[in-house]
Amino acid sequence: LDVKVVKTKDGLEFSGSDMFQKFDKPEMYGGVIDNYIKFGNNQPCMCFCINVEHSKRTAKEFNLRGIPAVHVDGTSKDRKKIFKDFENGKYKVLCNVAVATTGYDNPKVYCIILNRMIYSESLFIQITGRASRPSEGKDHFIYIDHGNNITRHGRWHDEREYNLDPVRMSQKRGVAPTKQCESCECIISLNTVQCPYCEYVHPVKPKSKEDEASELLQAEF
Repeated sequence: LDVKVVKTKDGLEFSGSDMFQKFDKPEMYGGVIDNYIKFGNNQPCMCFCINVEHSKRTAKEFNLRGIPAVHVDGTSKDRKKIFKDFENGKYKVLCNVAVATTGYDNPKVYCIILNRMIYSESLFIQITGRASRPSEGKDHFIYIDHGNNITRHGRWHDEREYNLDPVRMSQKRGVAPTKQCESCECIISLNTVQCPYCEYVHPVKPKSKEDEASELLQAEF
């Protein structure tokens, strides 16, 4: 299913209805919980979903798997209590739609789940940055990407160039190529030999004759 890009009040973004049709499947919900169990270390987590129904169903799946989770959105009347309960550890996972994207500061958050596709680079940085708040004993955080957002925007900690030149701003920024670590499955730079997360050393594959010929042509050019 192709997901259209539409114009919203905040700019361009992927169509919510298209995304929901793509993500609203048992295997998608199951994959979110499986990856939280695998990578989330049972730590406080914020899961960013497509719409209210998607968030509620995701929270339900977490609870069915024995992981305390709760849904919150802009219409939740007990929103303050939900956030307080989450901060006090009553829930491990806070499934939400838009309400915790900016301005929410909880240093205990260790894991971010991108349970959606994100077109806007600034929104991607804001969402993943919810887990970047420093806290005693916290030297890193993780984000689990179910929307292929890292290949679209790069990693959260990648260096980015910002300027006010409309000509330069209109040019699409190239994203540094990445790969998935064969051991821990984290996303790392394409040319990385030793994974910085699990220290696995990736074998260097011998170059094919086609690769060598291509490099020779580029050098001669």
